[in-house]
Amino acid sequence: MAGKVLKRSASGKHESINAERVKTARTRSRLKADPEGPAEGSKDHGPDLPHQYRQENDAAGSRDEKSEVTRRSTRSRPANENTYDEDTQIKAEPPAVPPVESFGASSKKRSGGGMSAFEMERVENIRRNQEMLRALGLGAMKTDIGLNATAQALQQARKRVAGSNRGLKPAKREPRAPTRRSARMEGKEAPFYNEEKLIMEVEAQSAREEEKRMDEGPLTLETLNRSEEGGADFLVLLKELLLERSNEASAQADRPTKSKPDMDYLESLSALTLAEEDILKLTPARISSMVVHPSERTLVVVAADVDGHLGVWQVEGDKEVFKFRPHISKVASMQYHPADPSKLISSSHDGTVRCLDLAKEAFDLLVATDDIFQDSGFTCASQVSHSPENLYLAGYEGSTGLLDLRSRKLSWVHGEAHAKKVNSIEAHPTREHVFISSSTDRVVTLWDDRKPKKEVWSIAHTNSINNASFSPTGAYLLITCQDHKLYLHADPVAAPFTAASPPDLSTAQYRIKHNNNTGRWLSKFWPTWDPKHPDAFVVGSLEQPRRIEVFSASSGFQIASVRSEWMNSVQSINQFHPSRNILVGANSSGRVHLFRGPGEERR
Repeated sequence: MAGKVLKRSASGKHESINAERVKTARTRSRLKADPEGPAEGSKDHGPDLPHQYRQENDAAGSRDEKSEVTRRSTRSRPANENTYDEDTQIKAEPPAVPPVESFGASSKKRSGGGMSAFEMERVENIRRNQEMLRALGLGAMKTDIGLNATAQALQQARKRVAGSNRGLKPAKREPRAPTRRSARMEGKEAPFYNEEKLIMEVEAQSAREEEKRMDEGPLTLETLNRSEEGGADFLVLLKELLLERSNEASAQADRPTKSKPDMDYLESLSALTLAEEDILKLTPARISSMVVHPSERTLVVVAADVDGHLGVWQVEGDKEVFKFRPHISKVASMQYHPADPSKLISSSHDGTVRCLDLAKEAFDLLVATDDIFQDSGFTCASQVSHSPENLYLAGYEGSTGLLDLRSRKLSWVHGEAHAKKVNSIEAHPTREHVFISSSTDRVVTLWDDRKPKKEVWSIAHTNSINNASFSPTGAYLLITCQDHKLYLHADPVAAPFTAASPPDLSTAQYRIKHNNNTGRWLSKFWPTWDPKHPDAFVVGSLEQPRRIEVFSASSGFQIASVRSEWMNSVQSINQFHPSRNILVGANSSGRVHLFRGPGEERR
């Protein structure tokens, strides 16, 4: 059987010769009308043969001759090797498909060398069916049915794709109306406010605030969580203990202090421990100020919160707290009178300064502002060391002043000391008439109260200032800034700094990195100097585990950290006992933690 012969086309593909043979067979079937035809092997098909058919037969004959030549050349080569004849441009391959004559061939003998009778009958049936369809007009209907089926299949496919994304697209929501609409937007008449009505509203608001303020006279000591009998017993005991040791505390303040932390001091810090019974909640709200009484015999801790509550804890007694409320707003600062530790002075944002006088058993009013709006309250106060009867004050609107405790009048007021709220004010411990203030306006200013409206010098920072304080000997100035740094200046008062050549950030001896971002719900960090070792100070920390960090002013490094498994909160405010090895920390939930050193066990 002759193999399948392929011809290379112009596009590089091979076409089968069988297709040409099929065309020739169909042509012969159409020539049944002339069965005799021309002689075998002749290319002359007579005048009745169409011209295109003659061309097809000539081409088929030439291809047969070429195929024969190719087959002869293929026999002389190996069977497994493809051949390529450069003259005829034909490539021969092993036979794979039988010749066309075998497709659909019946067992009957072919007539006239053309199609078999079965094939001819099949072609005639196809032609007759097509004519019938055309006569009935069903050809166009068949095309429409095919198109409709294709469109339906495409639509179903789209539905399946859309169904796969079900639940991924958010449901379309209608825009909601704003929760608050003006009268003009609602088509109503806007209310009219005249000047008289505004004045009446302001006066009514002021009257309501005046009712909330405590009486401007002395307030009796009435506890909030004890009966009058129990509160009276406590006050009698506290009064006896405090008055008994007032002179002792004054003498203790005159004792010489060490110049710098030594190894013994570091060992005492590392030996501080916290017991479970030395943790107690003193105030219902966030603690804003705290003091430790200087008495060596009686250990008393007083804490105040942002709602004006005052909690007193006699540590050596039972774990009971006696609460008072001399203010209605945040207690900004508290301090014992330098000459009389039985008096506790407190200033508040409600615009009042009061003194807890145990001799009178009352909270005495020292000064009050004309109104009680928040922007006129006191933000801080500081006792004048060389003149105990004078008190520096600072307010929300950036003003400073000097209060005479004997006459209870302001000696002077500087209403434009700072552009914004004053956060701290403190007198120099050794130099008379000198005090320093820090503000939210990012400026720390040194003043002389003999010329209160003329600054000595000022230091501008890049962020708000939490506080600025002198060391117990006045040798260092510590500034806590919201740029996460602690700035230490060495003796800035003695240095030749003036308003023309003030100190700046570059003149700071040490710039200690410290995270001061306490946020809204924590009290701001307030570093405290140790009166027993004036070169050391403590500050709270946001690091884990919770701790109280101790720094050395002489080296600028952290020298110790106080921690305990019982302390799991940030201690924003810390205080040392003036003479005993005791450190007290306060958090923002009203709880205090009392650390004891060696020999400070409960008595």
